This record gives sequence, structure tokens and C-alpha cells, in this order.
Amino acid sequence: TATNELVFSPAVGFEPATDYSATVLKSILAKAEKDLGLDVDKIKFHTPYLKAENVEAFWTKSRDDGQSTAMLKVNFNYPVNPQELAKVLVVTDEDGKQQDFQITQSGALANVLVKLKNQSNASGKSFKITIEKGLSMPNSTFETSEELSLETTLPDIKTLEIIDVQHGFEN
Repeated sequence: TATNELVFSPAVGFEPATDYSATVLKSILAKAEKDLGLDVDKIKFHTPYLKAENVEAFWTKSRDDGQSTAMLKVNFNYPVNPQELAKVLVVTDEDGKQQDFQITQSGALANVLVKLKNQSNASGKSFKITIEKGLSMPNSTFETSEELSLETTLPDIKTLEIIDVQHGFEN
């Protein structure tokens, strides 16, 4: 820490997607060895707002009928309610045609699986995922104030491609 740097450590962690303001009192600055000043009396900041960080497209075998099923995994920076996401989610193909989908998960999740319906011939097809404004998080008053959008391409169903490796244990 530099001699002209003030470190702020709150007693309780900050809430996600929340705006804050802090006021630095003159009495705190008076304790410094040098004469310090601030450009502003009130400092405004926020924790990261809710956003869809990325989307992954892949094929899986359906448990219902054993057929290949196109899936999307939408990854957020905070957990969301999948059923609330379903209300504001729009999936369109490369021609701009809206696609039918299904979300069956429940509970707060940061990674939400979206099953694309009727996509047996969709290998190599591009999709745009649009999340309309108004998506909220459990236990928070925050709602997205603007539309979020991501794009992805469904890989060739006959090509095995490893795009990511993650461990399943934390210690």
C-alpha cells in the first residue's frame, strides 16, 4: 500500500449487482503524515452487474427418446432463476427465425441449460441468444436494465471437439 492510498475493508461483504457510495471524512485524511485531499467528497462504485458471460453450444443424447439433442449452456456471473430466464430469453437462428426451447432446471443457478427443440439438422448452425431487459436475481432487487445478447455456433454432430476442461473438485 502506498503512503497516499487508503484501503477500505468492509465488515460485511458487498451484495451482488448493487450500487454503493462512500464518503471519506476529513478526519480520516487528517491522520495522514502528508496533507492529502480528494477530488470528490463522495465516491460511487458498484459490484459487478448481472450479465451473461458466455454461451456454450453442444450435442447430447436425450434421456427421453435417445435422440441427439442440441443444447445451450448460458453462463452468468451470478445465479439466476432458470424459469425467470425462460420468460425473457429469445433464441434465433442465423436467418433470424425464433427457435423453440425448453428449460427444465429449477433453483438458483449460474449455468443454465437450454434445450433447443427440433434441431436434428442444425450442425454448424449459428444462434443468437437474446436476454430481454428485466432479468432479476434471487434475493435481490436488481434487474437488468438493457438487453443482453450472445452468439454461438452449434458444432458438427459428427466431430468430437474438446473445448474446455474443468475439474470437479475444490480443496
